[in-house]
Amino acid sequence: MNFGNKIQIQRKRKGITQEELGEKLNVSRQTITKWESNKSFPEIEKIIKLSYYFNVTIDYLLKDEIENYEENFCEIVEKIEDRKIIPKTIKVFLFLLVISFIGIMYFYVDSFIHPVTITDWDGTYYKGFYGYLHIHNIEYILYSLIILFIISLGYIIIYSLKTQQK
Repeated sequence: MNFGNKIQIQRKRKGITQEELGEKLNVSRQTITKWESNKSFPEIEKIIKLSYYFNVTIDYLLKDEIENYEENFCEIVEKIEDRKIIPKTIKVFLFLLVISFIGIMYFYVDSFIHPVTITDWDGTYYKGFYGYLHIHNIEYILYSLIILFIISLGYIIIYSLKTQQK
């Protein structure tokens, strides 16, 4: 799209005639007709006034390759949206991975801070980490955290392998 076409399109968008545009720029209707038919070109001062009046950039008015600016911008935005850095599901699984890891480490470290040695009613001897889990009756919580950790880690690994194959 050339300069003349852009002026004509912007003028029609504003809903004004060539004569009205000429009055705004202190030129005749015939001058606007010449600009729109690409028979003449305005002075730089008039181009600046046109850009302000139509609320467009001077680049838009002068450069032919900027005509598809909106289309190019939309394509760029779509590409950025397609390349989501970290999708929501991965964020959720990363959160679960971190929480389960912190839980496991909490129990492990707390077992050293509060060591336990215990003999169960059936003669089973528990010491250290297992004694801690048994006395507090939290074995199933630990097993649940381990399973959650493995599932989260597995999902993240599978997702990363799939995205690398693309």
